[in-house]
Amino acid sequence: MFLAICGLTLPATAQLAPPDTADLIIFAQRVHVMAPGAKDGVAVAIRGTRILAVSTRIGVLRYRGAQTRLVRLNGAHVFPGLIDAHGDILGLGKRVDAINVAQFAAEESVKIVTRRQLLAAHDAMLRAGLTRVHDFGMDPSSLAIVKDLAAEGRWKIGVYGTLAAPASEQDLPPADDAGPRARLRFRAVRLRADGRLADRTAALLADYTDAAGSGGMTTSAALLRQQVAWCRDKGYQPCVDASGDRANRVVLDVLAGVLSLADRKRLRPRIEHAQVFSAPDLPRLAELGVVASMQPRQLTTGMAWALARLGHDRVQGAYAWRTLLDRGTVVAFGTNTAEEPEDPYAALFAAVTTRPPLMPEKGPYRPDQTLTRREAVAAFTTGAAYAAFEETVRGRIAAGYEADLTVVDRDLLGDGALLGTRVLATIVAGERVYQRRTGVRR
Repeated sequence: MFLAICGLTLPATAQLAPPDTADLIIFAQRVHVMAPGAKDGVAVAIRGTRILAVSTRIGVLRYRGAQTRLVRLNGAHVFPGLIDAHGDILGLGKRVDAINVAQFAAEESVKIVTRRQLLAAHDAMLRAGLTRVHDFGMDPSSLAIVKDLAAEGRWKIGVYGTLAAPASEQDLPPADDAGPRARLRFRAVRLRADGRLADRTAALLADYTDAAGSGGMTTSAALLRQQVAWCRDKGYQPCVDASGDRANRVVLDVLAGVLSLADRKRLRPRIEHAQVFSAPDLPRLAELGVVASMQPRQLTTGMAWALARLGHDRVQGAYAWRTLLDRGTVVAFGTNTAEEPEDPYAALFAAVTTRPPLMPEKGPYRPDQTLTRREAVAAFTTGAAYAAFEETVRGRIAAGYEADLTVVDRDLLGDGALLGTRVLATIVAGERVYQRRTGVRR
């Protein structure tokens, strides 16, 4: 495997290239467009931040101009840029760049450390082939730093961010959406319904199997109704953390009661984690147009104690992405970087096998919930793009779409190993923002 970059020596015939002339043409083993009915190619032409065309090696040369750069990625596979639908940038940065912020007394010093941690997370995500992240952990001061880094040209990865749950309607300014092509967007609000199964704070319809009590709601149904109404009135997408079957039922009831059909189409409400559902509630997500934002590695890290907490019958409604997809729910996948590594390929492995990436020889936890590789990759591309209102500009490789691309050393849709996937390059808005150095020849 090697990458060769070839500059052209043809004389320029005009100062301005024709509008269909590419700035960059990439040749690969395969370009996976991830669009129903569309043909894959072996080359993609890019102009500025957008894709011009996907074609054959000969066909793409019609977009070649005097200043076009050719990049040959021999043996590589190009996918739409992978999108992490549930991440925590600052949380990841604190793990990657472990610095005790408390030791810095001066406010400016804390800002410097936070900046360093954000950049550490930024670089780690690009190395993982992630081109965009839906962030669920950024506070106002961190957001200000990210905006400064973007203004400096240092911040490359796209962010679809959430605001913290408001205590009052006045805490929520009217949404100011920069549009689906913007690198930084903050038009969603993170709400919380309950806690976690791991520490028995998830709200269940019946007692935990291994302990007395059924957990409680972090936020009352009445307050959730108010918060969702504020999101509706101010134009924000409500993204509600819900783990237990009781919490998920309450959230579905709130969304159905507060939001009209037109509101739900306009706001695309999401349930984050969406871990446990009772059987009657599983079809309701598709019926209500609610996106299931799920993290596959939560199954493989938590299934052992989930069985103990829920028992055999209730656990059938846990981590049910296969069931949700079959019922027509839009499923978006994330890595959950607040608790898990920023590795989408391990998450893909978990989704298609329901086996733990750290113990791949172990039998599947939920064989009835396994996905095809195409379905799993789609949840990191087209599904995640839809969850952020960006499906018309991201999530597939097509003319007019943003040139966000993840280049890897193997076919993620084929029969080879998913674990151990190497990212060769990450391209965001037509710019190569990460390139693997080992074994690269120029």
